[in-house]
Amino acid sequence: MPVTQTVPEGPFSDAPYICDYIDNRVLAANTAETVTVPATADWVIINYSAPPFYLSKTTIPAVVPPADIVDGTGHAVSPTYRKVVRGSTFSVISPNAGVMSLEFYKRD
Repeated sequence: MPVTQTVPEGPFSDAPYICDYIDNRVLAANTAETVTVPATADWVIINYSAPPFYLSKTTIPAVVPPADIVDGTGHAVSPTYRKVVRGSTFSVISPNAGVMSLEFYKRD
């Protein structure tokens, strides 16, 4: 199913419409999952029922940090609204089991 809803330019310049392309991920604790961005998506809004979660945009699966990471390879903690690259992948993980919603939007 292609992404058809658009989001206004500029973060939060207006509330987006109720999304017509939503993925739900049921995450097991401490188990990374790879998310594939739809081929027509430019933005994602992420919500998670059992924060925190960690996101890695690299090809390396996300991990729950065991200690300080001070070399630039850390992961974003519970991001909510991000630009994405069409067809790319990213990895998510949480120390807590929960449900993640990923609302994908395309550019105006």
